[in-house]
Amino acid sequence: MKTLLALGLLAALACAAEGQTAADWTWVKSSVGNASLCAGARKTCDSAATCTAVAIGPCGGDAPEAYLQTSFVGMGYVDAANYLDCSSSSAACTVAAHAKQIDPTGAGYRDAAVVDVSGGGRYAYGMAGNVFGDMATAGGYLGIAHYLNIGDSDISTNTNDVYVATANTTARADRSGGGGSAWGAPVGPYRVCISDVQSDGSCGAARTFKPNEYKFSVFGHISGANYSTTVAAGQNGFPAGMSHLGVRVKVEAVGFKPSDLNVNGRAYDTTKVTDDVTAFSIRHARGGLNFSFPTKYNLGSAEGARTDGTLLPVSETKTVKIRIHSVDATSMLVDYLFESSSLAAGKYLMYDPTVALDAPPPPP
Repeated sequence: MKTLLALGLLAALACAAEGQTAADWTWVKSSVGNASLCAGARKTCDSAATCTAVAIGPCGGDAPEAYLQTSFVGMGYVDAANYLDCSSSSAACTVAAHAKQIDPTGAGYRDAAVVDVSGGGRYAYGMAGNVFGDMATAGGYLGIAHYLNIGDSDISTNTNDVYVATANTTARADRSGGGGSAWGAPVGPYRVCISDVQSDGSCGAARTFKPNEYKFSVFGHISGANYSTTVAAGQNGFPAGMSHLGVRVKVEAVGFKPSDLNVNGRAYDTTKVTDDVTAFSIRHARGGLNFSFPTKYNLGSAEGARTDGTLLPVSETKTVKIRIHSVDATSMLVDYLFESSSLAAGKYLMYDPTVALDAPPPPP
C-alpha cells in the first residue's frame, strides 16, 4: 500500500498565517491599469519566518484582496523517487529512510529596493533568505530573489542579483539609509546568470518580463570544509537513495481557495504528487496568478565572487524537478529538487520561474 510521505520532519517547521490580513504587509503595486499585481513583505521582521515571508496577489487598490504568501519550510536531501510516494508497506518505508532534514540556523534576512533601468523601466526588488546547517562544516544559504515590473515598459535581462550570508559573515546588514532594508543579508550583491549556459560557458539570451510580471529566482550556495564527507548517501542519516537537494516552501492562500488550484493544466490530484510540475494557477474574482516553471537551472562556482557587477561563472545547466503536494484548505507545499550529485562546497545553484497576472474580464 502506498504511503504518502510529506516530509513531516520538515513540515513541522512551517509558519502558519492564522489571523493575517493584507494590513500586516507592506505592498508595492505594478502600475498598468486596474489589472495590477501587488508584491509584499511582512511589516515585522522579528523571526526567521517573518523575515523570509513574501507575498504576491492581484490588486486594484493599494493592497490585494487575495494573495499567496510564500515562506521557507526547510532544506533537505531526498530520494526523489520515494520521499513523497513510498510503494513499500515495510517498516523501512518512512520519512527518515528517504529524506534528511537540514535545520535553519540563521536569523533570516530580507533585502529590498526600487530600481530604475535604462529605457524607462522600473522594478521593485526583494530577496529573502536564511542559513541552513553549519556553513563552516556542511551547510548552505538559500534565498529567493524576486522582482515585480512596476513600470510601463518591458524589462530584458539575463541576470539577477543576490545577497547572501557566508560561514564567516552572518550578521545582518542595515541598508535602510539607502532606501533598503534594515535586515539585509551581510554580503552582496552578486550577479548571477538566469539564462541557459552556452557552449562557450557564457550566459545565454536575455529574458523579457512585461509590465505586471513578477519573477523570482531560487538561489542556493553550498558551503563547508566537511561537506563531501558529511553529505553522503547512506551515511550520517542521509538516505541511501539520495538523489536531490530539496528546497521546500509553504504557499499559504489568503482569499484564494487552494481547492481551486490547477496543476499542469488540470485540477490538483493527490495521486499525481510525484509528477513533474511545469505550471500551476489559481484564480480569484480580482484575477488569477499563473506560475511557470522552466525545466532548467544553472550551476556554477561561487569561489572568488565579486560585488562589482562581475557575473558569477556558470559551469552547466541542469534539469530541475518540481513537486506540489499536501494541499489543504489554506496551504500547499512546493518542493524544488536539484541534483545532489552535482553539488559541492563552493558551488551555487540558480533557478528562475515567473509569475504572471491572469486579469479578470473587464466590467460590462
